[in-house]
Amino acid sequence: MGRSIGQEIERVRLTNAQSLLETTEYKIDVIARMSGYMNSSAFCPGFKESIGQTPTEYKESVVHCD
Repeated sequence: MGRSIGQEIERVRLTNAQSLLETTEYKIDVIARMSGYMNSSAFCPGFKESIGQTPTEYKESVVHCD
């Protein structure tokens, strides 16, 4: 896979968080906990570093077509 188990766990957590941000109306702290983080303070910096946007910015950029 070319990455450590820790990196893979982080990738899976962030992918889960992205999905929740795209498909739910949960608050950021709830999404953080549902994705395996203790709180949003532990979640937000890593999300921004990996994705390039804060979770709030990411959520706002998602277009919902109902």
